[in-house]
Formats: sequence, C-alpha cells, structure tokens
Amino acid sequence: LLTVSVPQGVYTSATINIFAASFTFLDILANGVANTDLVGLQEVAVPSTISLPQPITITGSSMALNLDLLLPQSGSYPSRTSASSYAVTPTFALSPVSVSQAPDSARDGKLIGLNGILTQASSLGFTANLPDSSLPSRIGNQPVSFLVDSSTVYQGIGSASALTPGLLVNFDAAIQPDGSLLATRVASLDIGAQNVMIGQLMLTDTDVQNGTPRLLLNAAENLGTYLSTSPPDAGAYYIAGATSFQTAPGVTGVQSLPFPASFSEVGTFPGQMLAVTFGAPVTMGTTSPPARTVTLMPQTVDGTVTAITSQGGFTVYTLALDESDNIVGLGGPSSVTAYVGPDALLLNSAAPAVGGLLRCTGLIFNDKGTLRMDCTQVDEGVPF
Repeated sequence: LLTVSVPQGVYTSATINIFAASFTFLDILANGVANTDLVGLQEVAVPSTISLPQPITITGSSMALNLDLLLPQSGSYPSRTSASSYAVTPTFALSPVSVSQAPDSARDGKLIGLNGILTQASSLGFTANLPDSSLPSRIGNQPVSFLVDSSTVYQGIGSASALTPGLLVNFDAAIQPDGSLLATRVASLDIGAQNVMIGQLMLTDTDVQNGTPRLLLNAAENLGTYLSTSPPDAGAYYIAGATSFQTAPGVTGVQSLPFPASFSEVGTFPGQMLAVTFGAPVTMGTTSPPARTVTLMPQTVDGTVTAITSQGGFTVYTLALDESDNIVGLGGPSSVTAYVGPDALLLNSAAPAVGGLLRCTGLIFNDKGTLRMDCTQVDEGVPF
C-alpha cells in the first residue's frame, strides 16, 4: 500500500528498483525435521521487469494501480543438488484498477485480510503499522491510515471507541474515489494479545519444558510489542490449558458447510495457515511462549481439477496439488477438496473443468486426514 506522485500523461514503460530478492525451499529432512533453505538471496539491486499490458494514462487527482508479481517468471530452482542453477528474475505487471463504489476484491479496489497494530485511533479512523511480508526479519513495518464510518463492521470489538493504540487488528478496506482507504471491517483475533505471528505451520512437536504440543510456524507476518521490533523468521508456541482455537472472523458461514468444519489442535497439519497470539515478550530461542489463541486463517492453493461434484448447495472441486506446494512438501495430503457456496466470490472467467487449473482461497480444515476448504474466492489457476 503505497502512495506516489506521478505527473499526468501516457506511460508505455515502468521500472522498479529492488534492494533484495530471494525465495526459500521448504522440505522435511530424513529425521522428520522441517528444513528451509534460503536460496538466491541478493541484497543488491537485481534485474527487474515491469510489463505494461497496455499504455497507462495517469489523469485526475487520484487513481489506483495494481502491481502484480508474476511468480512463475520470477524465479527457478530446478535442482537442489546444484545450488548454482537457481535464477532470481523478479517480474511484474502494472495495470490500472477501476475502483468500484462497492468493491469486492483487489481487482476493483477491495483489500481483504489486512493485519496491523494500531498506533493512533479516533472516532474518524485509525493509523496502523502493517507488516512487510517479505523478509520479515529485515524490513520494518509501514504506517497506513484508514477511515471508519457508520457502515464499518466490528468483530470482537464493540465500536470505534474501542480502537486504541497497541491493539492488533485484522481488517478489510476499500479504496475511495479520493485515494483514501475506508475500513469496511475491523476485527480483533485476541483483544488482550500483545503479539501475533501469522504463517504456515511447519510441524507440531512436544515442548521439552512443558510436555505439551508445540506449534512451529514459518513467519509470513509479525506484529506486536516484541515481534514488530525483532521479527524472527519462525516461531514456536506451546499449547496451554487456556489456549483457545478459532476460525478467522472475516470468514462467515462456516457452520453451514456440508462437512464437520471444526478446528482444534488435533485438526492442525503442516502447511496450514495459522495466526498465533501470545502475551508479554519472551526471550525467543530459550523457551517457547504459550499460545493465547490459535486462529485458522485463509490461504490460497493452486491445483489441477480432478473431480467436480455438488453437495448441499455447494459446488465441490477436488484439486490435485503440485509437489511444490508447501502442504505436499511438508508431507501432507496431495489434494484439497474445495467447497464453493453461493456467496463465494467467483473471479474465474471460464467454467472450471476436469483437467484444468483452479486457484481457491479459504479456510482449510483437516477432516480425519482429508483436507476440505471453505472456499471464499475462486480465480483462474496458475501454471506450476
């Protein structure tokens, strides 16, 4: 979320300066330990390309642009036995966004599932530090301001008066015609938490000091009194008697699914997207802090459609995951069954077909070893 000043005119090219680029290879070692290899880290300017599908006309007092990372073209690592074979070639596409008065996705001005820590708040809005999801241990947070109005929905928070500095929030926002951002939904995953780490579960083991299950997360976002200032690349948290499990407040209708959509410690699996909150800072590395809450968060998977059925008003897609997916790489199932209800956001232009590619976003539940997704958004599939 960046604001820039660009002179009015017609532009046919664009460039971007990148100070660091890298990717990781995640797998399970022979002894069952999850391993991440940082590959191709370049902390200097790297060759980059921005594709403009068509000339961009900059006009008016404000407008929105969408910068897409084209992942398949941006890096390759064909062989783990030959580290020199990697390639890091960040490639992007830049295009205008036609902002809707009632946006429902990033394509028309809706920003879904943002996470931040409040630094200022009033009855008119708030400023939140948003984590930079790339290289979390190297790049700090960025402050962004949001408005609230009578249409803003609050979850786990009474009203705007309960928004106070230090509060960790999960929220949605809509771009306004003047370029400002209106928070359409503001939620607290844990009203008393001081820290939250969001990322994919790498493994579950046993905490040596407490003898209770422990969750090890590969950090995607870090926020809080400790994590904002010294964000680690991973974190371990043990399950205490007071730890509560819940689903993301931004996803509704979970109870109407045609399968038992319950989430608890026994329902976690490697590759699952979670948010773990904890309280006071601890000395990381010497002991694992107890988790206050564990929240099942939305995640996106790409797969090949192997079956299409229907059940209880839901269209059901069985997706075969590519071996590069973290769920598969961490030893999990090779398929996800996605349940698409009437309220799901359908952004795919072609009807899904067996043998085709599909991208689904939502909450993934572990139903006795079968992964089932409450799918909230469907997009075109991306080639592996």
